[in-house]
Amino acid sequence: MSKELLDKWSDSISVNHFPNHIGIVIDDIELMGAKAHVDLAPESMNAIGIAHGGVSFTLADTCAAYASRGDGREYVTQQANFYYLKANKGNRINAVATVISRTKSLCVVEVDVFDESNTLTNKGTFNYFCVSKKDS
Repeated sequence: MSKELLDKWSDSISVNHFPNHIGIVIDDIELMGAKAHVDLAPESMNAIGIAHGGVSFTLADTCAAYASRGDGREYVTQQANFYYLKANKGNRINAVATVISRTKSLCVVEVDVFDESNTLTNKGTFNYFCVSKKDS
């Protein structure tokens, strides 16, 4: 776990209003990855009583974004492919993001989303565009 990177991005995390509104928590940020979770609330559910797909997508996008920021730069989502494999069951959804490529201007991150029983429920690939210079 990288406390240093969590501390570095704490201001960004605290003003990332939509993910905060739905309860997303960034658990870890490292140079090449990140972990996050969300505890599901009644407002997280869709009309048939399972986690809304938007919650899963937002968790994955947010986790992947902080994985991209492991190098100290800021990125914005450029493109995403996201697969809904199974319904998220239980009270918590966890995401694990891994950087698979990073260049001067782009970062590609894969994300796996798991439900409470550690079943893979969603998988995504997110492309981020760098909007800042590398930290010195």
